[in-house]
Amino acid sequence: MTVTINAPRATVFPYLANLEHNPDWNWAILATQPLQAGPGHRGSRFHQSSKSADSATLEITMFMPNRLLEVSIRAGRATARYRYQFANSPTGGTELRLTTELRPGHRLSRPDLFASRTLVSVRDNLQHLKVVIEDIVRAGITE
Repeated sequence: MTVTINAPRATVFPYLANLEHNPDWNWAILATQPLQAGPGHRGSRFHQSSKSADSATLEITMFMPNRLLEVSIRAGRATARYRYQFANSPTGGTELRLTTELRPGHRLSRPDLFASRTLVSVRDNLQHLKVVIEDIVRAGITE
């Protein structure tokens, strides 16, 4: 899944790599808090609470500034891996490509429904991320 964000990679990557921003653009997340002090990097871990009763542990498993960010998530027995790849778009913004690998923690009677619902949520979240970052750029906000 790919979205083009009208902002440079040098803006998009640090925003996305700061996992504490997750509740700003992901409708299902209430809070994401680091488990250690300091900026995010490979190996950084976070606790995340969501609108469902489940909490999760996130870990940055790949961190290549302005190029690649991979986040692994464990919630109970379920796991997921989100890989964000960053490239320059032809319009001067950022082309953000997301691939996901999801492993439910239980047997599903309809894995096709689980996958399709998850893809809809991921697509909607990416579109919201685009809006949030473009609004930040328009407002001239820097971190």
